[in-house]
Amino acid sequence: MTVSTLRRARPCRSWAAVVLALTVSACDGNDAPSSPPSESIRTLAYVVTDCVETGVDQSPVGVQRLLVQQGEAEPVTVASFPIMGPPSPFGLCAAFGVERFGPQSVVLGVFQRLAVSPDASMVVFEVTDDLALCNPDVCFRPPPLPPESKGIFIVGADGVGARRLGPPSQVPVFFTGPSILLTLPSLDISPNGQLATLTDLGVGSDAIERTQILTLDLTSGARRQLTRLPDAPETDPDFPATCCPGFFDDQTVSFASTADTDGQNPDNDLAFFTVDIDGRDTIKVPSLVELPDGAIDPTFTISKGRPSATIFFLGEAQEGPPGQIQEVLLIEGENLLQLTNLGRSDTTNPVLSNDGLQVFFVASADPLGTNPTNNCQVFSIDTTGTNLRQLTNFSEVGASEVGCLFAPADSGCAIGIDAQDTVTGTLILYSNCDPFGTNPDGGQIFTMQPDGGGLRQLTDAAGLVVEEGLVAAELPGPTASAGSGQ
Repeated sequence: MTVSTLRRARPCRSWAAVVLALTVSACDGNDAPSSPPSESIRTLAYVVTDCVETGVDQSPVGVQRLLVQQGEAEPVTVASFPIMGPPSPFGLCAAFGVERFGPQSVVLGVFQRLAVSPDASMVVFEVTDDLALCNPDVCFRPPPLPPESKGIFIVGADGVGARRLGPPSQVPVFFTGPSILLTLPSLDISPNGQLATLTDLGVGSDAIERTQILTLDLTSGARRQLTRLPDAPETDPDFPATCCPGFFDDQTVSFASTADTDGQNPDNDLAFFTVDIDGRDTIKVPSLVELPDGAIDPTFTISKGRPSATIFFLGEAQEGPPGQIQEVLLIEGENLLQLTNLGRSDTTNPVLSNDGLQVFFVASADPLGTNPTNNCQVFSIDTTGTNLRQLTNFSEVGASEVGCLFAPADSGCAIGIDAQDTVTGTLILYSNCDPFGTNPDGGQIFTMQPDGGGLRQLTDAAGLVVEEGLVAAELPGPTASAGSGQ
């Protein structure tokens, strides 16, 4: 899509001033998008990415800011850095803005891993100029950062007192397959708040360096490599060979890998494993499901003592966006229960409720006769497979072409469930829909109560702006909060 075909968004600032500010230096945090206070969240951390380009002979310029919002307080800018510039290609700002999906900023920016502790008292974040997408076809390499600015950092929920825990990971948080760009769960904090787990490079049992699972002590910064995974081939072209670490409990980390550890996975299937935080006892989780031509989403995290909600993939969808059918599956021990039967490829993003009695998910189906446009909506269903409810009523066009896929305006709008706050119960959403008439060409962070009430827009990013001689984009994401998510 060319710039000339883009709808002009609502300008919310002097973009000439923004171009000057981005060209001269990184933003100092005073120009952060305003955000109404919210008593419904404890701690929310999010990145805002600005991008501006003024002509085909000029590389785009941009800046990223990390903001932390605590309860009713105004968001505080923790850090900001310039991004893009040469050799970033002209048209990047338009491409970033037209998708209206801020979390994909990890492919071009410096903020990568991001997490909030379960007790909402601290934020862990990663800054690096080494992980942005750069290959022979396209390169988004940010300007070089000074060594002291690169690393994994921890900061209080008030946004004050950031300190460096250690160097950044060398493993990206995204994966580019032939048909998908996948943003992966890549940083998790233990329930007791003492450790983080992440992927990084490490030597395997065959003395070859590859992706391994590590922990990071959030007090001392000490790292421990938990796995010594041998060769792990990419048996699924749309998923990495090893990914998605999360805490099973305070003493155990779970992850997905195709590695054949100790002869437990000789066929190199994409399997789930657990490993103790002392690095002992890497154990393959018994096969969770046996479905003809079916497979479980490898990015979900299992936890001890609670059911898990995930997606499993079946045959090709006959309705809605093309792709494999995706349905919500509840896993409790050895018991499996299929919760949905919608037959579409974009039923996704399941989040188990705090009380374990419901699963929230997004879908573009119309099972209740209340979503005739087949736009993406948030639904909930009881963990018994009953009492299906549609919680939102978002709509952008008469008939959505894209369902729950993030796409340009006038084709439909989408929603993602980031988490449910484990104390307040509030759902934290990212959406490029425009329920309040304030988000015509962008994406924003929203909150909503678990019954669908109390919808609020927390951010006011400008989205995509096309003016004479200028294209600009401002989007929030990725986000992290003190909540349970996928």
